[in-house]
Amino acid sequence: HEYKDSGSYKLIIILTEDITERKQSQEKLRRYELLAEHSRDIILFIRVSDAHITEANAAAVRAYGYEPDELLGLSVYDLRSREARSDVSAQMKAAQEKGILFETVHVRKDGSTFPVEVNSKGVSIGGSQWLISVVRDITKRKQAELKLRNQEMILQEAGELAHVGGWEFDPANLEGTWTAETARIHDLDPETEINAARGLSFYRGESREKIEAAVKNAINLGKPYDLELELVSANGGHKWVRTICRPVVENGRTVRVRGSIQDITERKNFEEALRASENRHAAILKTAMDGFWLLDEQGRLL
Repeated sequence: HEYKDSGSYKLIIILTEDITERKQSQEKLRRYELLAEHSRDIILFIRVSDAHITEANAAAVRAYGYEPDELLGLSVYDLRSREARSDVSAQMKAAQEKGILFETVHVRKDGSTFPVEVNSKGVSIGGSQWLISVVRDITKRKQAELKLRNQEMILQEAGELAHVGGWEFDPANLEGTWTAETARIHDLDPETEINAARGLSFYRGESREKIEAAVKNAINLGKPYDLELELVSANGGHKWVRTICRPVVENGRTVRVRGSIQDITERKNFEEALRASENRHAAILKTAMDGFWLLDEQGRLL
């Protein structure tokens, strides 16, 4: 602004600065701070030179049970269970080189431990090397995995005891899978790859006709089946099986065909032996010279 005062000129210069970019950077930084503070995952900023934690979010404070100033005085080693500390050096090196995702065990201030998944990556700031680690408590996931493994073990043992296996295949390409017990029923290695065509090839004669028709109806019509059939295993053994199918139908189309198979050879052999015995006894009774009768507990003739 220029003006005249008592015959002399004075000049006032007003400087303005465009701070749009700075304001945007500040707003972006604040958004990142909010993301870190409200994240349910633990976020740690670690100095590579001494493995010390220099920044931690609120989730970290809650998870480990330390006060913020206590947590920032710890190193990565302090957060590891004793058994997992030997891995720290190699994992930090891998994180610096290309980033790393791994599972380990962390310890709280009270000495209790919990399983975690760590996603760690190296960054360079101001000429110094740092690690940013996002840590997730996977206690519930581990409990679910253990429960699932136990259930699978129970099902496997039950299947072996009852000689029952499971199977399924994709009707689009007929590629499938089956359980170890199903493979054993067919006298095959459990690792053997399977498809619908190979599964059907173990049946012969009338049994082959029945199973092919049933599978066709399952694919085209979504129709379940429950059949007792005779098959010839990979070792040439003749077996009787009960196979049950429950197609998975979505929007009127069969998308999966799955079911179970049980080795009922022993039951069939017993039934056949029983029928043979009954026939022998019936023949004896018909040809016997003597008379026979059967009374109930009250002495009535049956």
